[in-house]
Amino acid sequence: MVKWSPLVSAGFFVLGLTACATAPTLSLKTTPIPPVSRVVILAEPAATMPVEITQPIFVTAEHGRLAEVAVLGPTGPLAGQMSADGSGVWIAESTELAYGTTYRISAKAVDSRGVANTETDDFTTVSPEKFFTGSVSPLPDTAVGIGTPIAVTFDKSVSDRAAVQRALVITTSVPIEGAWAWLTDKVVVFRPRYYWPGDITATVSLNLTGVQAKPGIYRSGDI
Repeated sequence: MVKWSPLVSAGFFVLGLTACATAPTLSLKTTPIPPVSRVVILAEPAATMPVEITQPIFVTAEHGRLAEVAVLGPTGPLAGQMSADGSGVWIAESTELAYGTTYRISAKAVDSRGVANTETDDFTTVSPEKFFTGSVSPLPDTAVGIGTPIAVTFDKSVSDRAAVQRALVITTSVPIEGAWAWLTDKVVVFRPRYYWPGDITATVSLNLTGVQAKPGIYRSGDI
């Protein structure tokens, strides 16, 4: 509401304007929108040190989803696929890499805004100083007595006996109870708890790929 009132000052007649209501004021309050985190690609193994050839390879993304993954070696890309549990992890299908070899992981991920980020990383596998091998007796397709042990003889001394022994697998046509025992640092034998039953077939597998007999001495493949 505006009210007009006459004012007299020094012989002049002046119209004065008096406001009876204040003008409204506008107040703005804003809330900052948090920035979307940049998508980060994580890969295992890392490039900080040489890795074992049996090291699993997987790639994942933080703050986004993987769009493309490639792991390249000297013979081409390694096969792989996204995990079946929906966790968004890419896993290489290969369970054995090559010794002394550099691999490159290249991955592309996209965040919630559709912004893509591509990263690459290299890692190198261990380079053995030497290799070791082993032989099994009795020889394949040999008939043996009920008390004959199975012996594995290595051409290098073994200091990590637990790791090597875990790689020795005996499969029998009927269940049998027995145990391994080391005779020397190169010879380990398996004996049944009692005796071998008649007409039993036993198969010995030396799953020694990537196993160290001692630091720097590896087996290059299974036997």
